[in-house]
Amino acid sequence: MKKTLLITALLSTLFSCSNDDELSNSTSECSELDKIKIVTNNKSTTTCEAKYEFNSDSFSNLKYDWYINNKRIDNSTENTSTLSYTFTENGTYEICMKPIVTNGTCTLQKKCITLDIEDLKIGTVKDIQDYLVGLDGPMNPVLKGNELYFSESIRSFNRISKIDITEATPTIKEVVLIPKSATLFEVPLISALVFKDNILYAAESRNGNNLGNIYKIDVTADSPKAESIAKFLKPTDLAFKGNDLYVADLGNSTNSDQSTIYKIDVTSSEIKKEVVIKPTLAPISIAFKGDELFMILRPNRFSGGQISKINVTKNSPQLTDIATGLNLPRKITFIGNDLYLFDYSLKEILRVDTGSGAMTSIISNGPDNFQNFIFTNGAVFLTSYTKRKIQKITLNCSEL
Repeated sequence: MKKTLLITALLSTLFSCSNDDELSNSTSECSELDKIKIVTNNKSTTTCEAKYEFNSDSFSNLKYDWYINNKRIDNSTENTSTLSYTFTENGTYEICMKPIVTNGTCTLQKKCITLDIEDLKIGTVKDIQDYLVGLDGPMNPVLKGNELYFSESIRSFNRISKIDITEATPTIKEVVLIPKSATLFEVPLISALVFKDNILYAAESRNGNNLGNIYKIDVTADSPKAESIAKFLKPTDLAFKGNDLYVADLGNSTNSDQSTIYKIDVTSSEIKKEVVIKPTLAPISIAFKGDELFMILRPNRFSGGQISKINVTKNSPQLTDIATGLNLPRKITFIGNDLYLFDYSLKEILRVDTGSGAMTSIISNGPDNFQNFIFTNGAVFLTSYTKRKIQKITLNCSEL
């Protein structure tokens, strides 16, 4: 059968197709539909976004469901045979399509391809706006799809909330309240958030020398609860490699010998803390790239610092310094292959060459008193604990 056969003739024969869970291809018409492939066309690439168009290679008069990384793209070009999509972050993406045949009995499978986006950079600043104001000490932004999760400190609770960043005026939705259970001299705060599938892990840090919790929260539950799975002295950041959760523990700020990076297997029925390395400086922020764990180390909590790394596959990993003599580094994160650093003292976000340690200022003269950042959808979101707001930096993307 030729692929150019009339769709009306095709649909009239689909009633005889297999109704099994998987297409048996016992009927030529079903088999022909199941041979559809995806054609990819790169429309344009700019500094911080790449626009692609995906098409069915036949039967353009059918409707299709399109998926990016297993998430259905709602109303994508009115479910036609063409999907236009803009990628704003580096990574490997799975693009899938499935014909919508409502009048027949063929069970058609998704057709998928993978696409690597590698060369996107953060663009120059176009605009800075107050995105959300009047918050209670927002910190620790982390993304799951289009939802931005962040922590807040309110009265006797720490609250984890979320917003939909596709909304111009987002509605804040409470995810979970975590009692502070504080003493007179403690101010327990959520110091880090990280996702593993649908489970959100939160680190709690305290002013005193009492242990802080590592919580896990199933965000898909009807009423999410925070369950403590481990305790550390003063956890500052979290990062996953496989099922292992790496914990940067500042230790007692007056005793640098207690600074440690641990790992725990979150799938184990008995959580055990394993020491990965005990750096001589305090670990502030950590991020993985492959087998290498990058970290900000500071001589104390308030000035100086460096970026170093270890290979976690080694039995006794040794620190390799990437950049030293920094002002007040606070946060590192990878976007694709590029390492980005936020320096609180300089009010800058910088791109770091992980080989030479050379730095390029990406965002300079940033807003005052912002503590953390996250890059997504061609924008940068900044959280400010003291200013009680989240700001959004819209970026310029010039043609490459």
